[in-house]
Order: sequence, then C-alpha cells, then structure tokens
Amino acid sequence: MSSPARRCAAVTRALPLWLGPQWMLGAAAAALAAVALILIPRRAPPPVSPPNYTTAVGEVRHLVLADGSVVDLNTDTQLRVSYTPLRRGIELSRGEALFKVHPALKRPFEVRAGGTLVQALGTAFSVRLPKRWSRPP
Repeated sequence: MSSPARRCAAVTRALPLWLGPQWMLGAAAAALAAVALILIPRRAPPPVSPPNYTTAVGEVRHLVLADGSVVDLNTDTQLRVSYTPLRRGIELSRGEALFKVHPALKRPFEVRAGGTLVQALGTAFSVRLPKRWSRPP
C-alpha cells in the first residue's frame, strides 16, 4: 500500500487559473465598476437655449426654420425662436420680419412683439416693432 503522504500528493493538483485568487480579484473589480456606473448619477446635457437671429443696420437675412416656415429679417432686427411639440413661438424684440408660415393645424405659429401676440396656422404676414416698443439688446 502507499503511504498517506503519497495519497495526499496524488490528490493535490494545481487549480485552473480562472479559479485562483487573481480571478476573484478581477471579478470583484468588475462588479465594483458595474455598481459604480449604475449608482453614479449621470449629468444631464446642458439646456439648449433657443436660437437667436439678429441683423445689423443695413443687413437683411433669409431663414428657413425647423418646421419649414420662412422668415425674412429686415435691417436691425432681433428675434428668438422657441419651438415645442405644442406650439411654434417667435419673440420679436427689435425690428421687422416677414413670416411665411408652413401649415400645421395642431401647432399654432405665434409671434410676440411688444405686448402683442399674432397667431397663425398657415399664412404670410409681416410684424414690425417700432423703436419705442423695442427692448434693449
């Protein structure tokens, strides 16, 4: 018969690498990284400010907006475009603009100028804000 030392030596064999301590450390690090990615709050993208369009004295500008509407800015004009799923908004703070509105029955096209609101669903019109009603830039 064989001695007990020989039997132990025969039973003891090297473990595969994937069962060793290095594997456990790697798995723990991967689990920790996964938990950290889930728990760390993600930063929201910075808010997007509505586009502003301005013309200098003596300059005119032709714009095609996201919905297909066309705006022709006259000289020394400033406006801001603010579209939402429910409305298409323009704020004219200085000057004059000609609007050719792309029809959209469920999204009215609104132009605010001074204390006046002009609302259209699909037409062409011009809005002029006199200097005395203009807001400073």
